[in-house]
Amino acid sequence: MTFKNMKLALIFLVCCFMTTLSRSQVSLNGYYKNFFTVIKPVQSPLFPVPEDDYLGMVNKRLRLESRVSVSGKLSLHLAYDFSLGIQDQRLSFDIMDFLPKDQYRFADIDARIYPQESKASSFRMRQNLDRVYLHYRARVADVYVGRQVISWGSARVINPTDILLPFMFNELDKEERTGVDALRIRIPLGMMSEVDIGYIAGKDFNSNQSAAYLRSKFYAFQSDVSLLTLFYYDHFLAGLNFARAVGGAGVWLEAAYSVNNLSENDASSGNNYMRLSVGTDYSLREKLYGFIEYHYNGAGSHQSHDYMKNFISPAYLQGGVYLLGKHYLMPGFQYQLKPLILLSGQVLFNLSDRSAYYTPVVEYNIAPNIYIGGGAYIGAGKSPETFTLHSEFGTWPDFFYSSFRVYF
Repeated sequence: MTFKNMKLALIFLVCCFMTTLSRSQVSLNGYYKNFFTVIKPVQSPLFPVPEDDYLGMVNKRLRLESRVSVSGKLSLHLAYDFSLGIQDQRLSFDIMDFLPKDQYRFADIDARIYPQESKASSFRMRQNLDRVYLHYRARVADVYVGRQVISWGSARVINPTDILLPFMFNELDKEERTGVDALRIRIPLGMMSEVDIGYIAGKDFNSNQSAAYLRSKFYAFQSDVSLLTLFYYDHFLAGLNFARAVGGAGVWLEAAYSVNNLSENDASSGNNYMRLSVGTDYSLREKLYGFIEYHYNGAGSHQSHDYMKNFISPAYLQGGVYLLGKHYLMPGFQYQLKPLILLSGQVLFNLSDRSAYYTPVVEYNIAPNIYIGGGAYIGAGKSPETFTLHSEFGTWPDFFYSSFRVYF
């Protein structure tokens, strides 16, 4: 049986199984989101547009989630996303076409519904079978089998240990992490302590595209501490996460050291690198919360003219790294202007090339489970020339967007 037939059979069996259950055993929820976005591309010979020209796009997303209680110990979790977009003809490409396909999924349904791969269109439809997993509560462990979310780290902006399909800083919708195909076993060891073991399948269960990890989490000296070892592709990562409260403030340190190409690694090759995030947050007033985080990116470059070389390194192809420089500072805040109106913002500073990316946001809870909002992602830095970058965030486009969200 082909993978395609296996997937269709699995979906059919799940649907048949759910029809046999009583209503009390099945929960259904989800949300609808609409984003209207205006993009101002950076003036560059790589993407020529008229001066002061703006590009528009509309994205709609419907997500359905279900939890099926088979018994007191066994449950089935499902989630399906459907999205459609309308965009300027000059944005007729789909950014998903440039990302790795089937990463950490042994098989999948076709994400693209329209247009076909050989066609370009300003209208597109996509789908994502994002969760299909069983959760079994055994006496000594919780077992998760199937497509699920796996993420780590306590840093607020950049998580060095979280390399399985991480969010980029300028992604509009960060509410749901992308599901990966995995077998996960979580063994509780006491209050706030556990051992977490997992295998994450790559395409067709190819060992060179899969991952395996062992993570321990424990509470000691009034601090949350976790240690991580992760093998992925032909690479190895050792991670540390530390978080605690100090004098009313929260502090965290998250670090990871990566060894690339284990089968042919040479300590003098420069393939190995460290990433680290350290920060603190504090409720400055009753309605005002602030934080600041520093990030060191050992895979990045000190000089902007070396940025283009990064894209062919394992850290950027398989290690979840996307920032190009070495040193970053990231302050942010949230302010409750009114009981139903929230203001927030972050800044991502590249300390090496002195570029920055600003993200102001306003959100209004207009009714129970209904939100409207708006915001921007605004870059500041030297603009690029042909095949030469003079700053990192001078190459990122400006986004201005409005959002409408309904949860049910």
